[in-house]
Amino acid sequence: MEDPGSLKKIADTRLNVHIEKDNLGNLWISTENGLYVISKDFTDVLPVITGVEFNRDAFFYFHDSIYVGAVDGLYTLNSVEVTKSFIPAAINKLEPVSPISLKIILISSACVIVLGFLIYSYLKKKNSEKLNSEELKGNQLSLQVLEETIISNKINSVEGLANFLETNTVQLNRNFREFNITPGKFLKKVKLDYAKSLLNEGYPIEEVASIVGYSSRFLRKELEN
Repeated sequence: MEDPGSLKKIADTRLNVHIEKDNLGNLWISTENGLYVISKDFTDVLPVITGVEFNRDAFFYFHDSIYVGAVDGLYTLNSVEVTKSFIPAAINKLEPVSPISLKIILISSACVIVLGFLIYSYLKKKNSEKLNSEELKGNQLSLQVLEETIISNKINSVEGLANFLETNTVQLNRNFREFNITPGKFLKKVKLDYAKSLLNEGYPIEEVASIVGYSSRFLRKELEN
């Protein structure tokens, strides 16, 4: 019964399927393309899990534990750990840094590059049976090889890609910076391109949606855009 003019838009997330508030005052928003959180002390939307399609109303909060259902499985998070660790770290990434902090970041980045080089060297040796070594670009995977890997192994989430490469999503995001695209956006592009090719071959959209891990409604909307 309040004046409609008093309403305020608080988030610009698309395809929302559920909204929940935990006991710590955080507002959780699950969508068909990721999970987001808004801290009571920070009004910007912070992405927690991206590139994953969550199910409608599949959100359960119990004893500081969060359970969120998605098309590729059940995700669990601890709201206390998210509040104490993840949210402050995510906020720090968004706020301007001082020259001293910038120097620390540059040093840390150099360490990350060295560490990334060592990790890719290890992955290259570890996954030699999975990926053709001639298709590797130095110590970095090429987007073409990653695309073939995603399709042939039916990888439908960023977490699944990280697990296949025996790394984690944080390191995977860092390694993708050289491609000027995030793992989530690249995975979505690969899945949509693959879906288009299957539809052109005559596959029904419901079967294609199941293959690429999307709902048929979401797939139709994305292909129309």
